Amino acid sequence: MTMKYQFVDHATGLPVSLNVMATTADNDSGNNLGNYAREYVRYETAPTALVYGTGTVLAQPDANGKIWGKTTVLSGVQVENTASVAGVYTNVSEFTWTSGHLITDTGTPPSYDDTWQRMGALSLRCETALLGVLPPDLTLEKTLITAGPYTVGQSIQYTLIPKNIGFGPAATGWFVREVPQTGLTITAMTGTGYTCNVSTKTCTASGALAPGATGGTITVTATISSSTNGELRNVAYVAPSGSATTPETIPLGTAPTYSTDTVASTTNNDAQAVITFTPKVELVKWISNVVDTTGNGIIGPGDTLTYSFKVTNTGNVVLAPVVINDTKLGITNTQCVPTLAVGATTTCTFTKTYVITEGDLLAGGVVNTATATGTPPSGLGLTPATDVSDTGTAPTTPGVVTTVTNPETVDTPIPSTVYTSVTNSSALGDDPTVLTLQTPVASIVLLKSITNVVDTTGNGLIGVGDTVTYTFKVTNTGNVTLAPVTITDTKLNLTDWACLATLAPGATALCTSTASYIIQAEDVLNKGIVNTATATGTPPTRPAGAPVIPPATDVSDTGTYPTTPGHVSTVVDPATNETTIPTSITTTVTNSPTDPTSDPTVLSLAPYSLPRTGGVGVNLYTSGGALIVVGGLAWFLLGLRRRRTA
Repeated sequence: MTMKYQFVDHATGLPVSLNVMATTADNDSGNNLGNYAREYVRYETAPTALVYGTGTVLAQPDANGKIWGKTTVLSGVQVENTASVAGVYTNVSEFTWTSGHLITDTGTPPSYDDTWQRMGALSLRCETALLGVLPPDLTLEKTLITAGPYTVGQSIQYTLIPKNIGFGPAATGWFVREVPQTGLTITAMTGTGYTCNVSTKTCTASGALAPGATGGTITVTATISSSTNGELRNVAYVAPSGSATTPETIPLGTAPTYSTDTVASTTNNDAQAVITFTPKVELVKWISNVVDTTGNGIIGPGDTLTYSFKVTNTGNVVLAPVVINDTKLGITNTQCVPTLAVGATTTCTFTKTYVITEGDLLAGGVVNTATATGTPPSGLGLTPATDVSDTGTAPTTPGVVTTVTNPETVDTPIPSTVYTSVTNSSALGDDPTVLTLQTPVASIVLLKSITNVVDTTGNGLIGVGDTVTYTFKVTNTGNVTLAPVTITDTKLNLTDWACLATLAPGATALCTSTASYIIQAEDVLNKGIVNTATATGTPPTRPAGAPVIPPATDVSDTGTYPTTPGHVSTVVDPATNETTIPTSITTTVTNSPTDPTSDPTVLSLAPYSLPRTGGVGVNLYTSGGALIVVGGLAWFLLGLRRRRTA
């Protein structure tokens, strides 16, 4: 039996020839052949390519030009002492094999016994030819020539180019056959030198294809009708005449299907072209306007932000429509654009405003993201494309942003002064849109005033036992709500007295209740009442990790000043006008003469305001006025003259 071997250099695709023999001869007379079959490569001249790693000759041919190597029994090869094919192997270091026997170089020189290693830096592709006829070796190249985007109903084209890289010609009748995936309908097949049948998806050659020749190009037209997994695979193969059910594939007799991965397989007579439907969208969100709606000159709660959105179709299918979702802005499936072509970029037809809240201030800024969803064509088995927004603006100073020129290449982190549950990875393309705000601060101002002095005793004089009514007015001078606001006033016996349940930033309000005080003898002796109060406002809690806001406190300023004993008048501008304590009044309360914001509230009293006690008949006279103590009671007589009557 004569075995014919064909060897192809995979680097060039061209055939080469070897001398190959299968034998059971005990060629070294060592009586150690055992049950091994032998193979050898015979060179007409000694090769120079077969050298050991050190540069020495690996093995010299024997007298017959034979170089030996060990192998196991050759699978499927009939051992035949005289099997031989003439040829010369030169300058080829590696071959691609699809069948037959593999010879590899293990790097160990032969020692002519049963431990010989396989020899030769060869990988062999071997095919059997009967009766001395060398076969063709048909290959196929397939190309999708229609560029995307792709959609249902679209017509697309492929080209098929067959080649014969074998020793023998491919006889007339060799053919090329399409194996398209369901959802891809072949509508036309044309090519010079072929008879094409669309129903069988086959083009049959009208002539032979010589060794080394390239066949005519076949153009295939198909229509996309559907897809179940976002992919359409179109496979084709070429086969010799008469082998419609036994194409030239490995293993022999197996025809490829549309699911065959011809790139990964060891075959060379089939090829594929794959359409992958990839819906993709990118969303950029940015702050396009910041308005001081409150008019206080500071961007904060109550002010307005305007957001804009831009979408880009980065996939290969049309998206229709593209909608936006943004929980913080109250946007739910709001259409950005009805249709977005592949590669197109457009600004959404709407903008969205947002009013800054105190919660944003407490967090240190406004942080949020949006999501774009693009709907791909139906019938392709595709999932809608979604993308979390990247930001087109970056925060600079509180209330101010700047444009990010290339959001897709720039990472815009969330500032460390902003505390949010929104995450931002170090990856590009998903940065939240941020506006930083001022640091939250709690601050309060307390104004204490005498609003009424009542002669409770009814003696016509303001003195011991009479009533002084105080009111408290508080102003939130910080930028966060205070809740509650309380008053502490030792002289009035008030401790964390409830003033207001809540006080908004910038708001001014009177405490919901007034406080009264009964004049004591000590007050008359000190010639007046002097005291202050303290307001405390409790700020809100910030998000986790943020610094705590200290409570707001303030020692009262006065809204009234003493005029004559028992009388007061209103201070026009308490914050800028210094109200001093009259020098005639004795008090331990201090007052800075240079700080007009914390002046004590004062009511002066006259000495004659002390009540008489002890009954009738105690009549004192003085012409100039003197303090007389009778029975432990203090009397102060002004310059009054009274005449006793009988």
